[in-house]
Amino acid sequence: MKLTMRTRLTLAVSLLFLCMMGATSFLVLTVIKQQIKETISTEQFSLLSEVASSLEDKLTLAHSQLIAVAPRITPETLASAEIAQESLDNRAGLQKVFDNNIFLFSPEGKVIAESPFLPNRRGLDLSFRPYIKDTLATSAPVISDPYISTQSHKHPVIMMTAPVFDREGKIIAILTGSLDLMSPNILGKLAEKKIGKNGYLYLLTADRTMIMHPDKNRIFKKIPEGRNPLYDRALQGFEGTEENMSGAGVPMLTSFKRLRVKNWLLAANFPQAEAYAPLIRAAQVLLAGMVFITVAAFAIIRYFSQYLTRPLLALTQHVANLADKKGEARLFHATAHDETATLARAFNAMLEKLDRQQEDLRQREELYRTVTEFASDFIFWRAPDKKMIFVSSNCETLTGYSEEEFLADPGLLDTLFHPEDRERWLSHVHPKDDAGKEIPLEFRIVTKGGEVRWVSHVCTQIQVETGRSLGLRGSLADITERKQAATEQEMLKSQLVQAQKMESIGILAGGVAHDFNNILSIILGYSELLQLELAENSPAREKVQIINEAGHRAATLTRQLLAFSRKQVVHMAPCSLNQLIHDLTKMLGRMIGEDVSLEFRPSAEDDTVLIDPGQMEQVLLNMAVNARDAMPNGGSLVIETKNRELDAEYAKTHADVIPGRYVVLSVSDTGLGISREIQDKIFDPFFTTKERGKGTGLGLAMVYGIIKQLGGHVFVYSEPEQGTTFKIFLPIVRDAARKTPESSPLPLPRGNETILVVDDEALIRNLVKDILRPLGYTMLEAESGAEAIQASDAFAGRIDILLTDVIMPGMNGRELAEAITARRPEIKTIYMSGYTDNAIAHHGVLGPDVVLIEKPITAEKLCSVLGAACDRFQGLAAGTKPIL
Repeated sequence: MKLTMRTRLTLAVSLLFLCMMGATSFLVLTVIKQQIKETISTEQFSLLSEVASSLEDKLTLAHSQLIAVAPRITPETLASAEIAQESLDNRAGLQKVFDNNIFLFSPEGKVIAESPFLPNRRGLDLSFRPYIKDTLATSAPVISDPYISTQSHKHPVIMMTAPVFDREGKIIAILTGSLDLMSPNILGKLAEKKIGKNGYLYLLTADRTMIMHPDKNRIFKKIPEGRNPLYDRALQGFEGTEENMSGAGVPMLTSFKRLRVKNWLLAANFPQAEAYAPLIRAAQVLLAGMVFITVAAFAIIRYFSQYLTRPLLALTQHVANLADKKGEARLFHATAHDETATLARAFNAMLEKLDRQQEDLRQREELYRTVTEFASDFIFWRAPDKKMIFVSSNCETLTGYSEEEFLADPGLLDTLFHPEDRERWLSHVHPKDDAGKEIPLEFRIVTKGGEVRWVSHVCTQIQVETGRSLGLRGSLADITERKQAATEQEMLKSQLVQAQKMESIGILAGGVAHDFNNILSIILGYSELLQLELAENSPAREKVQIINEAGHRAATLTRQLLAFSRKQVVHMAPCSLNQLIHDLTKMLGRMIGEDVSLEFRPSAEDDTVLIDPGQMEQVLLNMAVNARDAMPNGGSLVIETKNRELDAEYAKTHADVIPGRYVVLSVSDTGLGISREIQDKIFDPFFTTKERGKGTGLGLAMVYGIIKQLGGHVFVYSEPEQGTTFKIFLPIVRDAARKTPESSPLPLPRGNETILVVDDEALIRNLVKDILRPLGYTMLEAESGAEAIQASDAFAGRIDILLTDVIMPGMNGRELAEAITARRPEIKTIYMSGYTDNAIAHHGVLGPDVVLIEKPITAEKLCSVLGAACDRFQGLAAGTKPIL
């Protein structure tokens, strides 16, 4: 409901008047209530004190009479029960006071006589009664605690005692009198006494027992601690009157007075409703008067307020119609010369200033819109209540949403941000640089079309001079292309680091394999010589055979290291990858077991690649073994070939990849999968997740090295519990595929050639001499290239073969061969090494004119290669090209 100014003013003054009257009335009534309370409390406590004093006097007088009679009872009176009975019956004064009988007890606590007489009670033993025990113990008069009488009326009673002494001061009897507390002369009339209309008295013992109350059902009931807080205070010594709550929940004015006899507490309850009834009547009359006066005041104030509000109402009406006015008509002209005229002049001045500011604001807005329309960033102005005040027109280019959508939905800007970035957006605070300028923050947004884009955001709070916020002005700049470029750069950097790491490990592995091959040459060579020298039935022959087998296993390990380091000698030839895999499937099936299904999908139509078939078979075998071990409960192994064209865009994000046409070999299993953390290490030598003794950690390292040496690339794709896929990319060659002929062992040849053996390891030289010298060869030796040249120059005869290590300190094998050949053109060169570099091979691939004995050297291998080489050299001299 809309109220006019006149009505609001009238109501305000009337309410103020009413509040003042109400506060005054409340104070007056409070004072009156306090006076009434004090008066009633004083009178009630005085009454209670008089009643308590009267009750104390009655009890004291009764006990005094009993004590006065006790000395008159002599031993002669106690001589027989009849005499004692007669003595009690003659005590009319005592019988009048003690209305519940008088008794004589023997020192043993038995009834001697009782008046009035009751049959069958003489000799009754009541020694258990506390009042008997206390009298005998103290030899003094006693007043007992109240208890329920055994007589038919079942009233609360107390027993008063007075000991009877003989001439020696010994107790010979106990005179007792029983008082019925509910008799009219004790508490009977007090229980019925009223204070006002509904007030009453009640009596309690010090042990919280009710012994007098108008409600008979409460007699001899205990009051729990905390039930009556004022009673708890009275037990602690309080006497007086306070406001209290009865057990029935009725507000009371309660007084307590302590009796000296037995520390009983006499109390009075007077209902507060009855005590304050005059006050309530006065409040009702006062309230009616206040309502009447307020209504009268409202009418008077409303009549006189029109003279104050009329000019203001005119000004209000003028302002309400201001939008329809133009020019001079917009100004308000006041006829009076009071405060309203001052207000009108201020209004006119403000109106003129506002017109100027609106014109200035229109020009600024036009300028701002021009700037934002030509800016590439999405610019916005957001009010403190989240409503959009301004949105630049290019918002749709970045987000897909129009200006109208942003202005209609204040929350659209917040929902625009990616769910993972939204919480950070809602609570973001811009850090500042040294100059105090906000540093941009980067977020992801989801456009209307569902595209995820990166934006750079900066915003500033807009405040007026008073500090009031006008909202937030900010911008969103599209940095998606820059972020993508940074991501690609980071990916390439990561791949480069991984490649450098693998290259470093490869160099180390190749060096270890080279030195280890020298040691294995000694072990394998001399073990074979020993086998030739030992008789067939020699006990040592089996032990030598064990040494030889162990050496061959170690040689396999070095070949794996060399494969990883890409220093293994390979024999490249164009081969059909589909045919090679097809020929190997039976072996792979036997190796992986019956619980793993094997499927080969040869989808690559152009499958000719330049590879070493033996190495490629080793790659497939190693990956199949890994797949089998990843599927302990069985599964599926799929080998697939496809053709794929890798373009320059793909090469940008994959280091070392050359654009071109490739055969993609995929090996997929349904096993346990590989976590992201382990994927970075699986190609490292000696890294394995298998149990100790079940893997060397060289299988995938060898795969990596072989594929890299063949000019290919290998990648892994895996998720835990989702299986693993290895993808090998091998470049396609146009040469026709051919099968590599299988080699067969050659017989150990004998000969008479002169051989110059050169190796920096003395044990290797000695091994070669020990193998060849018994076969008829003349042996020369040298430790280095320089020493070999000196030996060649010093030897006058013909040297047929130079048998040299490739890797040696100072001069390598290739340089030595060139130097010796310059001096002796007829000499033929055979190289020894299991570790190749560019001295005799390009990336480990031998040239057609190079003869190499791969370490570790054995007697059989050395003689076979040497014999085949001699035949080859003779064939070359005759113009043919025999195959080694």
